[in-house]
Amino acid sequence: MDISEVLRSLKVKSVYWVDDEHAKIEDLDVDHLLSSIHAMAESKDEQTIRGLKRHVENVLGEDRKTTCRRWFKNGEWARADSFDQYVYDCEDPQAFLVGLFNFFEGDIENDALIDNVERLMTQAEVFERYSFNRWNEDGGSILESLEQDEKILLLVDLHNAKEQCLGLTDGYQVIEQVTKHEKGSNVYVLVLTSKFDKEQEIKQGRKITNEYCANRALPVFVISKSRDLNDGFPQQFSQVLDRVLLATSYTDLKHEIEKIYGNSIAGTFEELRSITIEELIYKVARLSSAEGVPEIESVLRIIDGTVRFNLQQALASDDKVVSLLSSCRRLDAKIERSIDVDDSFIQNFTCRERYENHKAVNNMHLPIQVGDVFSLKDCISSNTESAGDDDVEAEQDFYILLGNFCFTSLRDSGKRKDTTALLFPLRADEPNHEAKMTIRDFGALNPDMGAKGDYYIDFSSPRTIDYFYLDMCWTNSAGKAEFQFDKQSYEDLLANAPLIRSQRRRLETMLEEYQKRQVDRSVLRLEIDRIGRLSEQYALKALHHYSRFLSDLPDSLELV
Repeated sequence: MDISEVLRSLKVKSVYWVDDEHAKIEDLDVDHLLSSIHAMAESKDEQTIRGLKRHVENVLGEDRKTTCRRWFKNGEWARADSFDQYVYDCEDPQAFLVGLFNFFEGDIENDALIDNVERLMTQAEVFERYSFNRWNEDGGSILESLEQDEKILLLVDLHNAKEQCLGLTDGYQVIEQVTKHEKGSNVYVLVLTSKFDKEQEIKQGRKITNEYCANRALPVFVISKSRDLNDGFPQQFSQVLDRVLLATSYTDLKHEIEKIYGNSIAGTFEELRSITIEELIYKVARLSSAEGVPEIESVLRIIDGTVRFNLQQALASDDKVVSLLSSCRRLDAKIERSIDVDDSFIQNFTCRERYENHKAVNNMHLPIQVGDVFSLKDCISSNTESAGDDDVEAEQDFYILLGNFCFTSLRDSGKRKDTTALLFPLRADEPNHEAKMTIRDFGALNPDMGAKGDYYIDFSSPRTIDYFYLDMCWTNSAGKAEFQFDKQSYEDLLANAPLIRSQRRRLETMLEEYQKRQVDRSVLRLEIDRIGRLSEQYALKALHHYSRFLSDLPDSLELV
């Protein structure tokens, strides 16, 4: 798609380019230019300053070389009063300083860039170049004059090193002006700047959007002036405009989906209202009892399943959504994907897909289930006859519970088919065998545990433990197994904790078991915390990896 087609698709008739390069020489401010050049010179290395010295000598001519050498002696030229005085006294100070300024910009070919952009933008009905001062005068009225469906493309440089402005002094302020204007949604903002390299375009565009126009539907786009002007610049520029068009199409798609989603939710609750509250309670209670899950989980599943069904049905039959989706996919196929985007929203979203809210899991006293992650510390007594006096504390290890959902779930009777849990270690160092699975960004499971980066489930060395010890973790809202489980603790839990029927019945057997054992800590001495839970989908993925590992095992397997 060429530039004219993209502009037509975006409904853009007018293009405005705001840049200090467009200011007339006589309108440039000498003080502002001097200040910019001083700042640029101080940040340059010695080799650049030597090149600048030769450049100034050529500009000044033979009769001024002695003066020039004096300015540059000992690197003091940028702070020398004599240099500033020469600038003020010379015949054309603005032109002289612009020459120095262009020297510092190095390989940015401003004239060539202007020619390239002008050739591209001749395909627009209106294309005008503005200095910052001129935009100060006319920008507000341009925005005011826009009709409801009329769009403009605004190219803007971020840095203003040449003009002294009384109003908007740089590109950031221009972006802010557009964003706050009531017609701001009619403006596509494309930053054209030498401040960033092309590898930073997407990341910096997102940063500018977040800082200056976070509530804007469309982001700010960035294209670097350092792109090669002699190697397909029109195509590169067109690709950036394709990104603008893609973002516009996805924005339209998002709005349509929001409307349909709202209707799906309304339809879901209309369905739920068609049954009596008593019927709903009965269905929820029966489902929870059969599967050993809390009632809130059953309610969420009912709502989620109904909303999802209604949403899919509506999306598939909506012609506008189908058309927009087709357009988005067609445009998306043309976009460069070589640049990694550091996107915290996507990271947060994927973490929410993988992990449940660890605080909610423990605060709600949810039963143990496949995918629960535990922190275990073995306390090894150096004197078994006086256990507890000379404990040696081992390092903290992380484990994940895996197994058949049907065998590990707590049933309505307060029992489960398995009495022994199978825990698999989670390791920070990648095992040097194939019996493993990567858990991405493991620290996001529970930021308080101090883990960083990826961890690995090691399927080769599982550990067995009685469910009695794991069930202790849901007896308090911190997820910590407290081995002080007496009659009073039992009664407090029954009275105050939001326990489902299966947990209440399990408590009876746990109390009996506790009284029989008195929790014989010389046999099994542990500190156990439930620190998080994998989502059901992610836990199923871990089980799938484990089953693949089991298919390669020998006939016998010894568990420790």
